[in-house]
Formats: sequence, structure tokens, C-alpha cells
Amino acid sequence: MVEGISFVVCTRNGAPRLPATLAHLAATRFRDDVSREVLIVDNASTDDTCEVARKALSGHPDLPLRIVHEPVPGTGFARVRGLREAAYDYVTFVDDDNWLVPDFGQIAFDLMHSDASIGLLPARSEAVFAAAKPRWFDAWQSRGRCRSRVR
Repeated sequence: MVEGISFVVCTRNGAPRLPATLAHLAATRFRDDVSREVLIVDNASTDDTCEVARKALSGHPDLPLRIVHEPVPGTGFARVRGLREAAYDYVTFVDDDNWLVPDFGQIAFDLMHSDASIGLLPARSEAVFAAAKPRWFDAWQSRGRCRSRVR
């Protein structure tokens, strides 16, 4: 077992969303003995996703970045590629518009490390909108068990 956690960010044309997501990942706090990486799975992007990702994490040498390309579009293909390429046994999928709280990674690592029977560790989400909440959101909100607020 390789001790550490891989944050797998599957993205297609995610250049506009990645800077904030990666800034939140860079702000995660870990003990010094926990290895980690950010693995971007570029899922057939046609924008400058890869360059944006490199630039966003260029000032964070303590959070290694790797980028792999998955030419077949689709979240399933990207996630399978991410699982194959991850350097560590613990994997957290982070959507390209997700902002993790600073302790999420360490807490997830500690929980998974404490009990080998844990195969899946879900997280609670809070949707944040730059403008008014979309009309369809309330009907779909309960499916993801998330809360919402407007920035």
C-alpha cells in the first residue's frame, strides 16, 4: 500500500473553473507524514485547461501536480483513467468546480486509514451561486444532499 492521497480532478474545458478549485486544494492542511498529489485528468479539452492548472499550482511545490490525458469524453472514462494513474491508494474525486474545506483531505485520509473496511467516503456539498439560484435547483437538490447559498 502506498500511503497518501490522490486528488483526482476530472475536467473537460475546465480552464474557467480550475483556478478557484485548485486554490482550495492548495489550502488543504495535512500532517507532514501524509503524501499527496493533484492528478488532473484532461478529458479531451479544447481550451487551455492544462496550462491553467500548471499556473494555478506553480507556487505550491508541496502539492505535486500531474496531468494525464483521456481522449474519450465522459466522466466515467476520466475517472477510470484517474484511478489507473493515481499514485496513492486513497483517491478523492474532486469535480473541477468543487471547493474543498481546508481539513477535508486530512480527515478523509485519517478515516480511510483507520478502517480498511471503508471503501467509499462520501462528502456533503454546499452549492454556491455567483448569481441567483437556478429555478431547477430545489427540485434536484435532494438528490445530492447539498445545501445552497448565493455568494
